[in-house]
Amino acid sequence: MEYRQCSFILIFSIFAFTARADCNDQYLDKVAKVITKEKLSLNDEIVKNMPTSIIVAQNILESSWGTSKAAKERRNFYGLRGKKVYFSLQESTRSYLVNLANHNAYKKTREKISKKEKLSSIIKALAKPYAEDREYAEKLIDVIDSYDLERYDEESNIKIASN
Repeated sequence: MEYRQCSFILIFSIFAFTARADCNDQYLDKVAKVITKEKLSLNDEIVKNMPTSIIVAQNILESSWGTSKAAKERRNFYGLRGKKVYFSLQESTRSYLVNLANHNAYKKTREKISKKEKLSSIIKALAKPYAEDREYAEKLIDVIDSYDLERYDEESNIKIASN
């Protein structure tokens, strides 16, 4: 009897883990698609060259996979300051990208993107003005590595090059 119970728990645990991984992948794919589309629509070289992996990682951290109060109630998926209510993930993403492209706080980030520096260098330049958390850069790198988000950089660059 105990053996069957353990087997059931193990099978259920594996199924739950697989289902969660599938949900995560669906969320990642959806967010990456929106980011790529918005990057293309803004027609800005710095924005186009911003690694999609970083933006997806920020979305995950700032919105808790789209489940945070700010994401649900205000569709603020990037921890953008203020009480603005966005109508969609697309609008929130566009606002994030416009902010990155224009705000003086991200000048170093834009320089590193334009010089095509390493991902970690861009992340460190972005993290300092973006978050008060001193470990924010490391957290972004951990999320990127844990979910293999660099794959979206390659996909995004292929789509951008073909337009």
